[in-house]
Amino acid sequence: MTHVHIITAKELAVATELAEQTLEMFAGRPGYYNNSINSHLRGKLGEVAVSAFLQARGVTTDDLWRDPDRIGDADVVIAGRFRADVKTWDVRYWPDYGRCISVSQFPKLRTKADAIIWCTSDSAIRAEMTVTIEGWNTMKDVEQAPRRHTGPPNRRQVYNHQLDPASLREIAAILTFDDE
Repeated sequence: MTHVHIITAKELAVATELAEQTLEMFAGRPGYYNNSINSHLRGKLGEVAVSAFLQARGVTTDDLWRDPDRIGDADVVIAGRFRADVKTWDVRYWPDYGRCISVSQFPKLRTKADAIIWCTSDSAIRAEMTVTIEGWNTMKDVEQAPRRHTGPPNRRQVYNHQLDPASLREIAAILTFDDE
């Protein structure tokens, strides 16, 4: 089962400020995906939703995503036990291009996170928009996922580990995750 979070105006303001900072940090650097305010902001909003979901269930989180100086670390440490990175897609692109980790990015990601939490968001970014936590996977799940080139036709293709939708773990199960 998924979880839907409604973004408040305050959360949007915090996410916008942090997205502007991370965009500036990565300006001019080639990346695995688009380096735009939209992609940075969408990512921050997913991180906001995940932290809110966990905290509402009494789980302690160390929200590393709030500190731009920690950009090289996992996004959130859950219950002081394990590290998760959050990946967020515009809901329009989720069916074809979601649930992906670049094959070349994976080795570094594996060193900083134990799990990936997958989110989608409304296309239009605004207060009162929804961010849906679609599920999560361990790094082992990601590593074993099929590898394929993804991306719109006639554009740059990215070679990714792409999980099939049925392989996502239910988000509630992350509350009892014991590092495998």
